Amino acid sequence: VRSKNGPQGCIIDCNYCSRGFYFHSGEDVNSVVDGFSIVNVYADYGAGIYCRDSSPTILNCIITDNIAKYAGSDISCWWDSNSRINNCIISDNFVQHNNSACAIQLAGGDEMITNSEITGNYGGGSAGIGIYDSAIVRNCNIRNNEGQGIQLVCSEYPSIENCIISGNLGGIYLLGNGSRCTTLNPKITNCVITGNRFYGLYWTEEYHNDYPAPLVENCIIWDNFNYQVVDDFNALTMVYSNVAAGWPGVGNIDADPCFVEPGYWDPKGTLADANDDFWVDGDYHLKSRGWRWDAQRKIWTWDTV
Repeated sequence: VRSKNGPQGCIIDCNYCSRGFYFHSGEDVNSVVDGFSIVNVYADYGAGIYCRDSSPTILNCIITDNIAKYAGSDISCWWDSNSRINNCIISDNFVQHNNSACAIQLAGGDEMITNSEITGNYGGGSAGIGIYDSAIVRNCNIRNNEGQGIQLVCSEYPSIENCIISGNLGGIYLLGNGSRCTTLNPKITNCVITGNRFYGLYWTEEYHNDYPAPLVENCIIWDNFNYQVVDDFNALTMVYSNVAAGWPGVGNIDADPCFVEPGYWDPKGTLADANDDFWVDGDYHLKSRGWRWDAQRKIWTWDTV
C-alpha cells in the first residue's frame, strides 16, 4: 500500500476508535506500508501498526499522537516478526501502562529500524524503543522522550549503531530479569549519547558472569546529567570511546568532543523547577579546523576549535 502524495498528503485518522494497520497472517517484507501519516489511534498494543507473526516493511511514515494501553503506541512487533522500519517519524505518543515500551516495542525476532526519528514520546517504562529480542537500530535520532531513549530487556544480540540518543530522561538502559532471562551480548557502536537527564548508559544485569556483557565501541558519552555510565557489576566492556570523566578500557579518552552545537535543557525561566524544562536539540557533528558541510545552512563552513 503506497500513498500518492506522501505522509503529509495521506493521513489515516482513526479518531481513537481502532488501530492503523494490523498484520497477523504471515505477511513478509514484500507487504509494504509506504508514505502514510497514522494519527489518533487507541489500542491495547501496537496502536499505529501491530505486527504479530508477520514481517512487513514500513517506509516513509509519520506515526504520531497515538495511545496504547499496554505497549507500543506507534509500532508493536510480537512473536515471529522480522519487520523493517525505515525513514519514519515516530513522535508524541503515549502509553498508559508504567512498565511497558512506549513508542516502539520490539519483541518478535530480528526487526530493523533505520534512518528514523523517535522523539517526544512519553509514558511507559521506555518512552523511545523497548527491545526484547535481536533487533537492530541503525542511523536513528532518538531524542526528547520522557523515559529511556532505548531500553533492552531480556534481549539476545541486539545492536545499536550510528545513533544519536539525546535529551531523554535516560539514554540507554540494559537489564536482565533475574533467573528468568538475561540480555545477551548487546553491542552499541558509533553512537552519541548526550544531554540525557539522569544517565547516559545504565547496565544492571544480575547474572553477568554466565553471559557476554555489553560491548560499547567508538561512542561519545558526554554531558549527561548525574551519571555518564553506571555499571552495577563491573561487567561492561567499553573501548575506543570518549567518556566525560573517563572510563577504563582500551583506547578510551576524556576530551571535549567539540560538537558543532550541543543541545541543552531550557529552564523556561524557572531554574528551581525542572518539571517545565524542555529540550533544545543540537548539532552533533564534530567541529573541524578544515572545511565541513553545514547540514542546517546547506553551505560549507569551518570552525574555531
